[in-house]
Amino acid sequence: EKSLIDCSKVYVKNDDHGGAGAFAAVPIKAGEVVERGIARRLPLDGNDCVYVFTWSEDRKVWAMASGCAVFYNTDLHGNENVKMNRYFD
Repeated sequence: EKSLIDCSKVYVKNDDHGGAGAFAAVPIKAGEVVERGIARRLPLDGNDCVYVFTWSEDRKVWAMASGCAVFYNTDLHGNENVKMNRYFD
């Protein structure tokens, strides 16, 4: 049976900013799936916890993600280089 989690194309290491970040372990082309994982819904308010993701269309359900997802860099100016697709079912 296929694993529910596969993050073999990335790894996490210390970054230049004093934290940890996800880095490519192999060349990854635009549009290619970087990693596949699962999420667990959590009974908390994500506004009080920066380590969770919104997990519903109305943004009232929160979840933690498996794999390296929490270590992907984001950008407030639209320069991010990864997109997360969420399947809420």
